[in-house]
Amino acid sequence: MPSSKLLPLLVLATISTLGLSIIIYIPSSTRFSPFNPGAEGLSKFMELYSPEVSFGDIPLGGYDTVVLVLDSEPVNSSIYRDYVYGDGRLIILDEEGYSNDLLRYMGLDIRVSNMCVLDEVYKYWDRFHVKADTYQGYEVGLADPCYIEARDADVLAYSSIFSYLDVDGDSRYSLDEPMGSFPLIVRARVGAGEVILVADGEFMTNLFLDKGINRDFLGDILGGAFLLDLSHTDYGFVDIAKRGLDRLGGLDGGSIYGVLVLLFMAVGVAVYGELIRVG
Repeated sequence: MPSSKLLPLLVLATISTLGLSIIIYIPSSTRFSPFNPGAEGLSKFMELYSPEVSFGDIPLGGYDTVVLVLDSEPVNSSIYRDYVYGDGRLIILDEEGYSNDLLRYMGLDIRVSNMCVLDEVYKYWDRFHVKADTYQGYEVGLADPCYIEARDADVLAYSSIFSYLDVDGDSRYSLDEPMGSFPLIVRARVGAGEVILVADGEFMTNLFLDKGINRDFLGDILGGAFLLDLSHTDYGFVDIAKRGLDRLGGLDGGSIYGVLVLLFMAVGVAVYGELIRVG
């Protein structure tokens, strides 16, 4: 093959190899990304539990548990309602009240308030990282959680008697602010299934899991085949590309990367041989 035809192949192979290398080795910085190794990422969650990940392109059916991380209000409430009524377990991570309409649509008298719970005594690091107790005896950590207003729901985790509601939003205790234990994680039956609401979007992030916090509790509530639903969070091209490579088994630099490298080498050798022959 003439070198004039081999050179474009060499350029294509070089670009493909470099592009794949960038996707593999450059981490995501997106909040709640499964490929973000920073404090707000979910890379440790992926390492520990190996869930399937959806950016809205995977049906919920066939999964025993769906973990829904909310960074915006869901617009397809019927999908989640049908899933739960059909014997599914839906775990919602929400600290802003994005799930309130969804919970109401499911017939639940549960809502995430707009007031954060802070704790000066029973805490991790500072008053914004609240330590809570669960009915199983676990200690769990939540970052800037909001308390849950709930009727006819089981409280799975509650803050300490030293915690208080930051009613005025100044991030400090004022004399007229309520103090005591507040629900931070609740569970309610819906049809044949159940909903578990965690009033903290960062509950499963590396911030906690890298330090061993929340692992026992998550191991208790995550059962069977489960899906990490990130369809209502921000994500970018790098996240989608990394997920695609991961599903193909190429994110660890395996078979796909090897094929491209071999192609690059083969085309390079052919071009070099052609140049030697012509010269």
